[in-house]
Amino acid sequence: MFGEVTSAGGETVSEKDEVFAKAVELGKVISKTELHQKIKEAEKAIREDEEALKIVKDFQALQNAYRRAEMLGNKPTEKQIKKLEEAEQEAIRNPKVKAYYDAHVKFHEFVQEVNAKIQEGIKEGD
Repeated sequence: MFGEVTSAGGETVSEKDEVFAKAVELGKVISKTELHQKIKEAEKAIREDEEALKIVKDFQALQNAYRRAEMLGNKPTEKQIKKLEEAEQEAIRNPKVKAYYDAHVKFHEFVQEVNAKIQEGIKEGD
């Protein structure tokens, strides 16, 4: 499935290793973006604020409980979905949680764009 290629240094590496090395390189570049830095800053602000941290932990616990139930084949009821949506709305009323949420949404959109570019490269390479 994966062949071998010769690196710029003349050593033989598998194509898989080369792909993984480039992925790590891309990750390092992404970690230096303003979008990623905003997430780190927002996370730090939440860790330093007990109220905001409790809000996030409580929301994540509720979200995880619903995910576990779904993984076991139990679809959430309308009431549960509404409860989760209300909990999310309540959580983002806190300015630090809102900043954290907004940073994650923007970063996720960016990662989707990066994935689209990777797919574009794959199609061009065919």
